[in-house]
Amino acid sequence: MPAEIAALISAKDRSPDDQALDEGRHPGEMLAFFGIAKGMKVEELGAGGGYTSELLARAVGPTGKVYGQNPKLILE
Repeated sequence: MPAEIAALISAKDRSPDDQALDEGRHPGEMLAFFGIAKGMKVEELGAGGGYTSELLARAVGPTGKVYGQNPKLILE
């Protein structure tokens, strides 16, 4: 896993609840596999509570953009 991705996953300001999910969700591998990088525009379909959206926002940085979408089923 690239050092930049490892650093954003281990950021001290991430919520403890999100950090607890990391072991089962493998966020570093996911971000590396999809090639998420600074300045990208990405969309998360079925964003749920925002666990992955928050990581995507960190990965794309201030020059990137993250769009999250939830179907009605998730919102109810």
